[in-house]
Amino acid sequence: MGISFRPDTNKWVVRIRNKKLNIDYTKCFTSKTLAKRDELRVKAEIEAGTYMKQNENMTFAQAAELYMQNVVERKCRESTKNGYIGYLKNHILPYFGEMRLCNITKFDMEEFINQLNNTRCKHIKSTNSGIVEEFTDKKLSNETINHIIFLCGAIFEYMVDSEVIAKNPVKKVSKMPKDVKESVFLTAEECNKLFEVAKVKNEKLYLVLLTSIVTGMRQGEVLALTWDDVDFNSNTISVNKTYSKGVLGKPKTNSSIRTVKISPKLAHLLKEHKLKAKPSNLNLVFSNEAGNYIDSRNLVNRFFKPCLKEAGLKDITWHELRHSCITALAEEKVNLKSIQKQVGHSSENTTLRIYTHATEKMDSELVDALDKLFEY
Repeated sequence: MGISFRPDTNKWVVRIRNKKLNIDYTKCFTSKTLAKRDELRVKAEIEAGTYMKQNENMTFAQAAELYMQNVVERKCRESTKNGYIGYLKNHILPYFGEMRLCNITKFDMEEFINQLNNTRCKHIKSTNSGIVEEFTDKKLSNETINHIIFLCGAIFEYMVDSEVIAKNPVKKVSKMPKDVKESVFLTAEECNKLFEVAKVKNEKLYLVLLTSIVTGMRQGEVLALTWDDVDFNSNTISVNKTYSKGVLGKPKTNSSIRTVKISPKLAHLLKEHKLKAKPSNLNLVFSNEAGNYIDSRNLVNRFFKPCLKEAGLKDITWHELRHSCITALAEEKVNLKSIQKQVGHSSENTTLRIYTHATEKMDSELVDALDKLFEY
């Protein structure tokens, strides 16, 4: 019992036995200092009654599988589960998969984060031969890295709670700083240019685009719409589901479940569309030729991006159409709370970050208003 050196492995071995407590602890280290530190820790935990026998054979991959089965499958939305599967497959398991869970340290986590910080993003595109993944020059965002750190921490914490390991090595790991993003959006004038091009290219998809911009709804919320959700008497849409990455699920947050107001003009266009559109077995407002959900990748790559290019507009994401809606409403001095409710933001700060980009125009109007009010 104690510390010994093994010449065959060139390592220092800590061996502690306690027959009464059924403890038989063995661990190897590259230096005597590390071995001594671990010996003191284990002895102190045994003395204090806090020592917990770890499952030394469990790998990170096994722990991740248990976490996905017992926690994620039961409690998480389908889109969250799919995101976690992607993080595990592409980043976490290639690095930690075969490592024993109890041997992973804070230092290992920090080395992993350094690697993530230099990892290039993949671009997925559809070709005639199928789906192709390509690496781009763009690196993983800090937000994505923080999501990966969170998932690792959640797996370790689940194993701590399950008394498989004693400590969560992620707890003292610093997250990446938040990315400072410039809010990108189209002005009302640019949106009108986009509408002109889109209407000629594909009338049905133009209406999908129009509905997204003038309601501020997320793409998945628009693609999931059924005619039961549209009330032409009150000119409202009930947002209660979303379609993303081939999966129909619940909206992003509780605040995303909401009633969206639509203008009489949009209501009229939707009524016309209902009369002309092919019936869908799923009762979808917007469906493909087979009456099923529209593929979001095709919508973006074959329709939205070409429309932007043809209209001579900057390259933006579909999600940034929401920013365009919020900014246009802000410039019309619509109440912040009303905008938040319309677009389904859970936090006023999220709306405010986009809202403030409209203040430059409003600031100049403020000065003009003051000049009109006061005589000097």
